[in-house]
Amino acid sequence: MKSPWTFLLAGALVLGVNCTTFAAEDASITVASIVAKADESGSAAYAQTAKPFLGGEWEYHEDAGATRIALDENGNGSYPWQNGHVVTTSVSGRRWEGHWSQEGNDREGDFEVHLSEDATEAEGTWWYTRVGTHILPPRERGGDCWMQRLSTVVKRVSTAVAKAVPEMVGTGNGE
Repeated sequence: MKSPWTFLLAGALVLGVNCTTFAAEDASITVASIVAKADESGSAAYAQTAKPFLGGEWEYHEDAGATRIALDENGNGSYPWQNGHVVTTSVSGRRWEGHWSQEGNDREGDFEVHLSEDATEAEGTWWYTRVGTHILPPRERGGDCWMQRLSTVVKRVSTAVAKAVPEMVGTGNGE
C-alpha cells in the first residue's frame, strides 16, 4: 500500500497545476505546471510539463539589430518592426520552433532556438521562407539569433519553482 505521505504530496502538487497566476506589467503569467505520480513502491516522482512557459516580453537580437517581442504563454505574439508576428509551431524539451511574418515588408520565415534550462534565454537560427512572391528554400537565407526574457517576475518564479520542487518531493516515505 502507498504511504499517506505519497498521496498527500501527489495531491498537493496536482492541486497546484496551472492555478497560480502572477501579474507582470500587462501579461498574466502562469507558473509552469508540475505533476506528480506514485510508482509501485510508493515513492513520489515529479516532472515539469514538456512545454515550458514562453509568455512575457522578450528581447530578440540578430545581426541587423534588436527588437522586443510580446508573447503569450504558448509563444505566440507580435513585435513592432514591420508589424511582425510570431507563432510557435513546436516545443520539445528545450527546442523551440516557430514561424514569423512581417506584414510591413511582406516577408516570412521560420526559426529554431534552444532554451536555457530556466527558459529565460534562447539561442539559435532564423531563416526566410518567402520574400514578396519569391519562395525560398528553408535555412538558405537567414542568420543566428539570441533572445532574452525581460519579464523579471518570470525569472524569479521559474528559479523559485526549480529550487523548491526537489526539496518538496522527498522519497515518499517520510524522509
